[in-house]
Amino acid sequence: MYWGMPRRRRLKGNEGRGTCDFCGKLSTPLYKEYRAQNYGTNYDGPWVHPLTPYRFDPKKEKIPLSIKGQKGGLGYRHWLGLTLQDAEMGNKAATIVQFFNDERGQSLFNSHSASLWCFGYDMDNMKARCWYDSHFPIFALNDKQRKNLVDWAGELIHAAREVVKILRAQVKHAWFRRPGDTKGDMSIIDQQFWEKTEPDFYRLLNDLGKLSSETRMAPPEIYLSWFQTLQKSVFQIFVKATLESTPEDLDLKRIVSAQRTLRKKFYGNKSIKNLKAKATHEEAA
Repeated sequence: MYWGMPRRRRLKGNEGRGTCDFCGKLSTPLYKEYRAQNYGTNYDGPWVHPLTPYRFDPKKEKIPLSIKGQKGGLGYRHWLGLTLQDAEMGNKAATIVQFFNDERGQSLFNSHSASLWCFGYDMDNMKARCWYDSHFPIFALNDKQRKNLVDWAGELIHAAREVVKILRAQVKHAWFRRPGDTKGDMSIIDQQFWEKTEPDFYRLLNDLGKLSSETRMAPPEIYLSWFQTLQKSVFQIFVKATLESTPEDLDLKRIVSAQRTLRKKFYGNKSIKNLKAKATHEEAA
C-alpha cells in the first residue's frame, strides 16, 4: 500500500556508476531511462490509505474521496479536516492521525502539541502544477477536550469561510460592470484573506487547545478577537483591491456601492452575529 502503482514504471539500462541528477550524489547503479506503461492498478472501493485524509459521503452512497493537493495550497481552513474532523466539509483526518489523537498523543507528548506535516502536488490532468507542504499543530487532548476544540475551531473557520465569499463577491462587483458575466479568477482575493487571518487563527487555536475538559464555553475574548480579525481583514483587503488600482481603472460609484453592500452583508451575516453574541455572552438572534 505504500508503493501504489496507478501508472507503472520500469527502470531501463543500468549505466553503472555516475552522479545522480536529482540529489547530486555519486551512485551505483545509475539509471538514465525508464519505460512507462499505462493501465496500472485502478484503486477503487471503500478501503482508505492510513496516511491519507479523506472526504466521506454522509449518505454513504459514494466511496471515500482522498484529499489531494490543490490550488492555493493548504491553510488553516483545512486544519480541522486534516487533524480532527470537519463535519461541515465531510473531511476526516488520516487513520494514523486519528490513532495519534486517540491513543498516542497524551502518552508521548502529555499536554504539548505535535506537528503534522501535510504535502502533495496540485495536479492538472496528470501534470504537476505546484508542490505544496504545510505544518499543522496537533494537540494532545482527551475526548471532551477534542470535542470542544472541534466545535470551537469549527465556528471560527465557518465564519471565515462565510466572510471570504462575501468579500470575493463584492470585490468582483467593484471591479466589473457586469460581474455575473465575468469569468475571471478571483482566487487571489481568497489567498490574501486566508494569509492575513492565519496568524490570529493559530494564536486563538493555541489558547483553545490549552483549556481544560471542564470548560463549557470558549472564553468570550476568543470570539471577540476573531470578530475583530475578520472585520479588519475584510475591509482592508477590499480597499487595497479596489482603491489602490490605477486611477483610470477606478469606477468610484461602483466601488462605493460594492463597499456599502459588503458592510451590510458582513454585519448581517449569521456567523458574524454569532461571534458578536458569544463575545458578550448573549444569544445570537
